[in-house]
Parts: sequence; C-alpha cells; structure tokens
Amino acid sequence: MLLVSGAASYVLSTRALDASRISDEAHEAELEAARAAALVAADRERLVGTARDYAVWDDTVAYVEGTNPGYLEEGLNAATFENHDLDVVLVLDAEGRLIWAGQQAADARGLLPSPPAPALEKALLNIPGLRDPRTRAEAAGGVIWIDDQPWLAAVCPILPSDATGEPRGELLIGRRLDAPRLEALAAIAGASFTLALEPAPPTEGMVQGIAEVPAGLGGQGSRVVLSRAPHDAHGGTAAHTALAVNLVLVSIISLGSLGVLLDLRVLRRLAKFSDFAAQIRQGRAEGSRLPVDVGDEIDNLAASVNALLDQVERSTAQLRHDALHDPLTGLANRSLLADRLDVALARAARKPGPGLALPFLDLDRLKAINDQLGHAAGDHFISTVAGRLRGAVRGGDTVARVGGDEFAVLLDDVSTVETAVARANTLLGAVRAPLVFHGSTFEVTASVGVAFPGADRDRDRLIRDADTAMYHAKQEGRDRVAVYDEALHGRMTERLQVEHELRTALSTGQIEVWFQPIVRASDGAVVGAEALARWFHPHRGPVPPDRFVAVAEESHLVVELDRYVLQRACAALARLREDCPGLKVAVNQSARQLDTPDFAESIRRALADNGLEAGALHLELTETLLSRNQDRWQAQMHSLRAEGVNFDLDDFGLGYSSLARLQALPINVIKLDRSFVAGLATDQEAICRAIVRMALELGKEIVAEGVEQDWQMERLRGLGCHLLQGYLFAKPMPESQLRDFLRKKA
Repeated sequence: MLLVSGAASYVLSTRALDASRISDEAHEAELEAARAAALVAADRERLVGTARDYAVWDDTVAYVEGTNPGYLEEGLNAATFENHDLDVVLVLDAEGRLIWAGQQAADARGLLPSPPAPALEKALLNIPGLRDPRTRAEAAGGVIWIDDQPWLAAVCPILPSDATGEPRGELLIGRRLDAPRLEALAAIAGASFTLALEPAPPTEGMVQGIAEVPAGLGGQGSRVVLSRAPHDAHGGTAAHTALAVNLVLVSIISLGSLGVLLDLRVLRRLAKFSDFAAQIRQGRAEGSRLPVDVGDEIDNLAASVNALLDQVERSTAQLRHDALHDPLTGLANRSLLADRLDVALARAARKPGPGLALPFLDLDRLKAINDQLGHAAGDHFISTVAGRLRGAVRGGDTVARVGGDEFAVLLDDVSTVETAVARANTLLGAVRAPLVFHGSTFEVTASVGVAFPGADRDRDRLIRDADTAMYHAKQEGRDRVAVYDEALHGRMTERLQVEHELRTALSTGQIEVWFQPIVRASDGAVVGAEALARWFHPHRGPVPPDRFVAVAEESHLVVELDRYVLQRACAALARLREDCPGLKVAVNQSARQLDTPDFAESIRRALADNGLEAGALHLELTETLLSRNQDRWQAQMHSLRAEGVNFDLDDFGLGYSSLARLQALPINVIKLDRSFVAGLATDQEAICRAIVRMALELGKEIVAEGVEQDWQMERLRGLGCHLLQGYLFAKPMPESQLRDFLRKKA
C-alpha cells in the first residue's frame, strides 16, 4: 500500500510539475510574440513619420503643382531609399492619379525610372480611402499583403509645411518585410517569429505564441506567430530524481513520518505552485513571487519561475514605456501627453486662474538643415532641443514630442497668463542657444503658441488653440511667442477663407491686372507702367491688395499669382505698344518666385509668347531680397540681365541692404520709396538727396514713387530723379483706360 501510494504521489507530482512548466512556456511564448508585435508596430509608426516628413513639405507641393519638376530626382534618390530603408515610393496628384514612382534597384544602382512591379503598384493604389485623397486628413500606415508577402506601407497627404489647405495629392512609401528585415526585428525581440494573416495550428510538441499587429492602413490585421520547441525545465530532471529518492525512502520510514514529510515539504508547496500558476493565467501574479526558503530542488524550480517572472515584468514595463514615449528623444509622446492633459485639466478646474498652460513649439527652418546636412543632423538637433526643453521646465511639467520638429509642454499649476508667457519665453531662449554639429555652429529658433483651457476644459480644443497660436507666431516673423485668443482664431479662420477664395479667384479670372503710368521727369512723357494685381470678388466687391497679397505669400500661392500677373501684363503691353511702341512694363516678383528652378525660363516664355524683346520688361524686387544669399536665383538674374531684362529695386531705403550686394546684383533701377517723397518738406529731403546721389554714382536709374504734389515733382527733378510715379500723374487703371490715357498724352 505504501509503495502504491508513493508511486501515485510520484506520478501526480511529476505531472503537476510538467503542467506548470508547459503553462509557463506558453505564457513566455505569448509575451515574446507580443514584444515582436510591438516592434513591428513601432517600425510602422517610424515609416509613417518618414512619409509625413516628405509629404508635408513645400518642395513636394511644388513638384506636384509643377513648379519644381526636378525635386524628386534630387530629394528621393538612392541615398534616401537606403537611409530610410525603403523599397518603393509613389506620388499621386489630387485626383488620385499616379504621377511618379520609384523603387530601389536590386543591384543598389539607384532609382529606376519605371513604375514598380504591377502587383505592388496595384496593391498600394487600391488601399481603401485613396480613391479620394481629399478625405484623408493625416498620415497612416499598416501591414499589407502582396502575393503572400507582408509589406509595411504608409501614406500621407501632400501639404505645405504649415499643413494648411486642401491636399495636393498623396505620398505612399513601402518597405517589404522580407526574411532579412524580419530577422533584424527578431534579433531585437530576442526570438524568431513570422508574420501571417491566419496562423496555422502548432506542430505537436511545439510551443506557440500569437500576438496581433493592429489593423492600420488598408484594414489588414496581421499576426506575429512564434513557434519553437519547449526549453528543458530548469531542474526538472533533478526534481524527478528527488521524488524517486523520496519514493525509496517511503519504503524505509514510517507511514506517519512519510505523511508528515510529504505534507510539509511537497504537497503543500505543490499546492502553492498550483495556486500561483492559476494567478499567472488570470493575470493576478504581477509583483508576487514563489517562496524560496528550504533550498531543495522544488526551491530551485521556484527560483527559476521567479527569475522568469522578473524578466517578463521588465519586458512588459519596457513595452509600456515605449508605447508612451518618443524613441528618438525619450520624451512623452502624444498618447502620454493626452493622458496627462486630462488629469491636469480636471485638477485645474478646481483652482482659480488658468490652472495650466500649453506652449506648442515648432522649430523654424529645420527642413533647410535636413536638406543641407542630412537627417542625421536633424535628429541630432531635435535630440539636443529636447534635452534643453527638459532642463528648462519644473519637475511637475511634461515635455512631449508631438511631431517631426514639434514639441508641446504642459505647464502645470499656472496662476496667471503673464507667468505662462514668461515661462514660454524661457523655453524659447533655451531653443535659441547656438547648436554645434561636426564643428559648425548653427542658429535654431522656434515659433511658440500658448493656449489656456477654456470653460469647456476640452483637451483637443486646447491643443488646437496652441497650434493655431504657433502658426500665428510663424506668420509674424518666427522666433517669438504668440498667445491664443478668440480674435486670433477669427483672424486665422478669415485667412484660411481668403486663401481658399484666392485660389478660386486665380482659376476663374477674378484677378485683374491694372497699370499705374510712369512718366519722364524732364517732360512728363509716359515711358512705362507698373502692373498691379486687383481682386474683384463676385460677392464682396474689390478686395484690398494688402489683404490678399500677404496671404498669397504665406500660402505659396504667390508664385501662381506672380506668373498670372506676368503673363497678362506682357499680353497687355503687346497690345498697348500698337499705340505707344516704346512703352515698358514693371512687374513685381516675390522671393518665392525667384526660388523656383524655372524662374528665368518663365520670364523668357512670357516674353516670347507675346512677341516682346527682353528690354520691354522690368522685374521689381523688394530690398529685403538683398539680405539673402541664394546663388541659384542670382545666377538666373545675371543671365536675364545679360539678355536685356531690367531689374528694379523697390522700396529702397526701408531695409538694411548691403551696398556691396547692391553692386554685385544686376540692379539697374532704384525706386525711391513713397515715404521719403512724402517727407520732402522735412529733414527727409537730406535722405532723398543722399539716396539719389548714391544711385547716380553707382550708375542706377532713379524712379520716385508716391508723387502727389507739384512741388514734390519740382523738388525731385532738382535732385536728379529720372522717372516719377504717383497720383499727380494718374491712379492705377485697367488696360482700356490706360490705352485712352496714352492716346491723350500722345
């Protein structure tokens, strides 16, 4: 009876140990699969970030709109594919048509001009939602399957840097999850795995772990499948041996002593093992451990289980941290910021004053640094700025990275608006300090918008208001702090409305080109006219230029506006020259127009289309352009000047131009600003005399603007001005009235 009881005890004990070991193995496999799934999801989010970086970019918008045709060959080259580990890039226009496709060649020679494989192109272009890209509001990514091969794909609407306006198209990027890439992820996860749409049943004798990668782009969920042989149970053989020895001892010692020994040393402890295994299966064992105090083989097994639980809890804690923090900077991400905002808003509702503030920072011109030095430099600057922001806040505040070069700071326990603005300026000063990269020093600034919670204490509205204030800071000149208020919201809403209506006005012919005559100072003969854009809205009537020109500058519509006015001014000049053969026309050109690679060619095309010689055209540039150093448009200016095109420097005397740069550029006409002409009766006359004398010494022709009185005309003649323009001679007028004016003058 004793032997039978001992044998039964041995069998039951070994089965209990084996069952516990198998359960632990399965739980470990599931945790490993979850860790691998988190890595795939993190890789997907990094790919989404890459798509956003290249889609929300002025150069990409310029390419889609046809003003920068060479950009993709320069910006999406073989090095770009290699740096971001991409296999394919597709660019669609606003109607969903494929207009550019590139993929990495197998022999790493660079971009292929032909589209990617048909199956890949078809799969990417048929992702749900891409038929009407205007409905997609932000970047998205996911795992898709093409010919039984998993791919990571990301899509982002193509927008300008300020992320405003309607999408100009879509940018899609893809990375094939082939064996080498999965092996690289497996090395990080510490376990080999595969991706599958539907996992196959496990092979007999194997341990299987399955974790789902959440469905993203295209709605295709995928599963990480981990299948492996079970590990040898630590100390399992020794434990079985100990039980066998106990069975031999059972036959020697008394039944009573054996019963007490089994109860104290084995059965009670095995019962604890069983209870603990149940807690693990129910998810209630976190922080708990099996007791280890005797030092036998069962304790060895308990110690192994405890060590495994330590490793699992550390891995789980790391996964939780990664889900709530930015991988590059270690700062909080959007999810963690949202959670802390909810808590802070609830707490602030019980206190007087604002309670909290949310500064929203966007680094100024970081894309220019990326273009010049590469994304490694951009990442270095972002990490450095993150550290500076972390050091400039108090312990209870939260610094979060919410975008490529965007940060948000939750300032908790704020009593007044003035306190919040002062702390926002402290953040701005921390960013403004010089940055060093590879021995070179760079100045990096930021635009900061600050918002406070409204009566509704809505988190999403608070973030939106801070973002709105940040864009206002950019429009005001960058490197400054702007505070949100309802009036600002109204101005931003009105600005977006003007931008939308201006886009429509350019396509429907609401913009007219008017002309203000320019006369010779010596005899009053009309020698030219300045072309001016005038907007006649079908419902609101005339829209003042100072209201829509600034919006055009900010929204990049100014390039389209400049070319619109140039073409119509040249066409009108060709008609007006039938009555006035020597007439010339002056057309304003913005800095953005000069920055386009086909600037010179667009000027030549406008002249050729209307049968005009180069000397008939004057291009007016503002003085602020002299402070810029752009070799590309300077070379185009010199080329056009050599062909006979005239360049006028407008509003001279209002900026801080360098005389050396004035001499270096092909400027042949200087326009004296109207503010100096208006002040001729005061001490401004000395300034006018100095400007005119300097221009004459440099061999430049002088045009005085804003002439409204006879005595001003006489005074300007005496100073030596060649040409005059202003209401004394004529106000701006449409082409038909200018024709009548010229005939009367003739």
